[in-house]
Amino acid sequence: ISHYDSHDKARPKGFTEDNGWYAYTSKDGVLWLSTDATEHGEASLFRVDPLQAGIASINMGDEVRDIYEDSSGTTWMCLGNNGLLRIDPNKAEKKYFKHDPSDPYSISSNEVTFFQPDADGFYWVGTMNGLNRFDSRTGRFTRYFYNVIIKGNYNDTAVFHLLKGAHGEIYLSTSKAFIALNLQTGLIERYVNDPTDTASISANFVTGKCEDKSGNLWIGTWSNAGLNLFDIKTKKFKHYLVGMFIEGVYKDKKGTIWIGTNNGLYYRDDAIDAFIAVDEFGKEFRTAQIQVQLEDDDGNIWGNSSLGIFRLNPQKHELCIYGKKFGIDDAFFRNSYKISDGRLCFGKEGGYYAFFPKNIINHLPPGIILTDLKINGYSVNPGKDAPFKGALAKAKEIKLQYNQNEFSIDFGAIHYSSPEDNIRYYMLKGYDNNWLKADSLNTVDYRNIPTGTYTFKIKASSSYGIWSEIEVKIIISPPWWRTWWAFILYALLFLLMLWGSIKWWTRKLEKEKKLLEEKVMMRTQELRQEKEIVERTLSELKSTQAQLIQSEKMASLGELTAGIAHEIQNPLNFVNNFSEVSNELLDEMKNELATGNRQLATEIAEDIKQNLEKIIHHGKRADGIVKGMLQHSQKSTGRKELTDINALCDEYLRLSYHGMRAKEKAFNAEMKTDFDESIGKINIIPQDI
Repeated sequence: ISHYDSHDKARPKGFTEDNGWYAYTSKDGVLWLSTDATEHGEASLFRVDPLQAGIASINMGDEVRDIYEDSSGTTWMCLGNNGLLRIDPNKAEKKYFKHDPSDPYSISSNEVTFFQPDADGFYWVGTMNGLNRFDSRTGRFTRYFYNVIIKGNYNDTAVFHLLKGAHGEIYLSTSKAFIALNLQTGLIERYVNDPTDTASISANFVTGKCEDKSGNLWIGTWSNAGLNLFDIKTKKFKHYLVGMFIEGVYKDKKGTIWIGTNNGLYYRDDAIDAFIAVDEFGKEFRTAQIQVQLEDDDGNIWGNSSLGIFRLNPQKHELCIYGKKFGIDDAFFRNSYKISDGRLCFGKEGGYYAFFPKNIINHLPPGIILTDLKINGYSVNPGKDAPFKGALAKAKEIKLQYNQNEFSIDFGAIHYSSPEDNIRYYMLKGYDNNWLKADSLNTVDYRNIPTGTYTFKIKASSSYGIWSEIEVKIIISPPWWRTWWAFILYALLFLLMLWGSIKWWTRKLEKEKKLLEEKVMMRTQELRQEKEIVERTLSELKSTQAQLIQSEKMASLGELTAGIAHEIQNPLNFVNNFSEVSNELLDEMKNELATGNRQLATEIAEDIKQNLEKIIHHGKRADGIVKGMLQHSQKSTGRKELTDINALCDEYLRLSYHGMRAKEKAFNAEMKTDFDESIGKINIIPQDI
């Protein structure tokens, strides 16, 4: 039995009275104690949260920077000044491994930063002066990057973190470079910042790292240099969160990358290749200095912050800060570890904190109730005329008139564990775009809200980060002239007016149609008369045109006939002339035969023969012209025949010439031809040519 009396007042927030009057337990498990008035003062009221278990602070007499528990249950602690500490629970003994300048197999520095298992009883131990590979069976340390001469803190190569690669290499976060060490080949690759190379690491002071799903490394740096993505294949660096100090880099069980910075917590969104700030819990956490380190069995993310130890549940959107109320008395940034019994251990100055996560969480959500409704500045009491049914605290729907669109709602988020740390948000869905944080009075004012249906939502979180939410439907009815039956009446009136307009318009159109038909009939009659005149005129024009065409044809025929006549006249003149000469020569030949001069008669006969040949030649020529004209006058049969195209061309050239001469007596021309005699006869249609 624990007895609490006035002597307990020396304890922070202790019991200060000597009596107890009445006790009551609220729904959230909080115990309320009242006391009787005393002669020295008034009665008092005390609040006790039995579910709140303080976080144990274990004093080790030195700063604990990292904690590790091996498979045998042995605990290893990295101390800030006294080297590496081993605690064997089975033997109840402690052993310190400290730096000995005279022993090359001792740890390289008493300022130890991390402890990490390797294989076969070996461990990696980081210090402020290099890296050590520790053989737990022999107690010997093998040093890497140890500086014998300089023994200051950050002047040496401080190693803060180690990550094993897939091919036997190890990656180190140090104060001077990002280092890749291949233990099999002994190859050491140092990556330092090159101001002229944008693909180099952003800073030399590396704080932490983790491996993503593709095998590449996320590397945090100091000095506002931000985060780096190291491509294992190309050895190139890509920069993110530039301008921030990276306090921690962590990958959870689902593969999400979490980044703690000097300005809040971030998580990676692979879809947009960016880091998103966790900003749903207010400005204080959004701008806090954060180091994210581990994950418990329930998927909660734990870490250090400038506000205290924090627990974040990403799925439930719950955040809880464990600060001074839980015994966290300083802001610290050291490694943390989950040991086999489920406890979480956080290193601190002078020792470490240890607790079971489930023991410091009150899972009861806060209760949310509506406490008052004011319309146009006046509180509304429950009753027949109230816009809600029953008690306001249990109301699911509030109906307001159009002239009641200025209202305020008071509400309470009840969780007495630590009411000053309760968080409350509200939103009028359909009007507000985002959740709004409630003030300390828990009063929400709305003015000039348009008519419509809305959902008023309230969500609240207890000091443990457990959320609850309620919602109430709010209906603001429109005035009667904007109700659904008013719009039906408007529609009926509109249809009636439309019917009247259509009726009037139809009559008007029928009248205009009748008038138009009469005009069309008159115009049709006029067009018929005009058509007869046009047809008669057209007939006269066609007759005149036919006469003109006939006259033109006759004129052309006359020209052609004149040419043909002139062309035929020439051979006929030759025939007549040679016939007359031959007739005279026959008379002479008779006379010579009569005189017996046969020789002369023979010569005259030879001349007559020549004349007859010329008569035959010109006769054939005239016959050819006539045949050609007959052939030209005939319709083309479309049948090809062998034709002397030179003769055809020459013949029609002369006809054309004589036709022009018949038309113009003064016209004269010399005709020169140059026919290719080698052409011979060509298979053509003469009429077409």
